[in-house]
Parts: sequence; C-alpha cells; structure tokens
Amino acid sequence: GASAVVARLPNIGFAPSALTEKGFETRGSFTVRKSRAGESFYLRVYGKLNHNIRCTLRGYRNLMGDFTGNTIYTGFKKIYTGKSQLHTSHIPRGIVGEFDIMTCRDLGNGEVQYFRIRYD
Repeated sequence: GASAVVARLPNIGFAPSALTEKGFETRGSFTVRKSRAGESFYLRVYGKLNHNIRCTLRGYRNLMGDFTGNTIYTGFKKIYTGKSQLHTSHIPRGIVGEFDIMTCRDLGNGEVQYFRIRYD
C-alpha cells in the first residue's frame, strides 16, 4: 500500500473560510480574491504597495474510514511571486474532502498569512 505523512497545518480553524464562502478574504495586509473559470479557478492576491510577495499553494486531503480525523499532503504545490500583487494560473478544482492552503509571505517585512480553499 501507499504510505503518507500526516500534514502539519496552520491554526486557522475549521469553520468555512470567507474565501470559500464569499470569494474573497483579508488577513493582515493581504487580500485574496477567487474567480471561477469553467471547472477551474484562479486567485488574485493583493499585498502592500511596492512589497515583493510570495505565495505557495499546497493541496491537502482529509482521510476517511479508519483514518478519519487525519489530513495528508496531496503533493500539489505551486509557488507564485509578484510585487504588490500576483495572479495564479488556472487551478483545477479539487474533489470533495480536498482543500488547498495558500501561504502568503511579504518578503519585505516577513508577514505571513494563511488562506484555505475548500471543495465541498
């Protein structure tokens, strides 16, 4: 069988995120907007003016059956960089039980924020 490592996740709670529910969310000096494009979507991230930013999008899956309550990393990872703002390429929609976490870092002042996108 396959082996997996239980994921270490940031403490951002379990409630549906504003990004999932409303299509946008602001945390600290970052704002993320989600736009649909057919069966995919893309994200636009806005940070502080004239600050370099880097965002990493990672995929996760909630396990079921004997492993309920555990989350594993799916292997999906994309890194995006920009100045003041960035736009992702098209991101394929995940399946039920999967979610992505985007980690955004301001390279000027070190601020880090986390955003969750869930597929239910």
